[in-house]
Amino acid sequence: MNIPLIDIGSFCNNEKCIETYTILGYRAACIEGLNHKIIRKNNFIAVRKSTIYSESQKNLKHDIRDEKSRSFIIAVVPLSIEVARFAARDGRVDMVVLIPDSVRYMDKTEIAMLKRFSKPLEVPINTLITQPSSVKAMIIRRIDLALKYNVTIILSSWAHEWNEILAPISYTALGSILLRIPMKDVLVMLTNYTRELMVKNGVHI
Repeated sequence: MNIPLIDIGSFCNNEKCIETYTILGYRAACIEGLNHKIIRKNNFIAVRKSTIYSESQKNLKHDIRDEKSRSFIIAVVPLSIEVARFAARDGRVDMVVLIPDSVRYMDKTEIAMLKRFSKPLEVPINTLITQPSSVKAMIIRRIDLALKYNVTIILSSWAHEWNEILAPISYTALGSILLRIPMKDVLVMLTNYTRELMVKNGVHI
């Protein structure tokens, strides 16, 4: 089953990783620390992404200015309520990331703001599956709230090594199990939503 997925968040930026994405049939990936802003190999596209951890709105503004010209995609891990609210409404931020570090700031008000400003919520699969059950339950509750509010959820791998990159069918099935939603809905998160975000930022796929 060949599914042209797009991995919207990966830390796997060496040649072996690019090759793995290509072999597995991925359409594209947004990769942290990529040496070039964009790499095209056969039918695969890799673009540079920056994920910014911040607890200060002032520092976040500075970091966004620095990274926006170097990266196609900007994601924010909020480490305070102030940053969470700012990231939700600032148009230069493409996604807000839900991981253990940020879960406490993803309250009902934040989820409502993501909906209001049409800001996607990035959920890294590899980070979710490695958490203790108590932390995983907190994240799942935030995901359920986001789904209730019809917030766009985009799954990513956060793979750091080539062998952490899942085959598309495995990726889709795992997302369905973890989020408790049909595979067809997970496919939309991994294809349509991701493609729309990349095209919005000037990547022609």
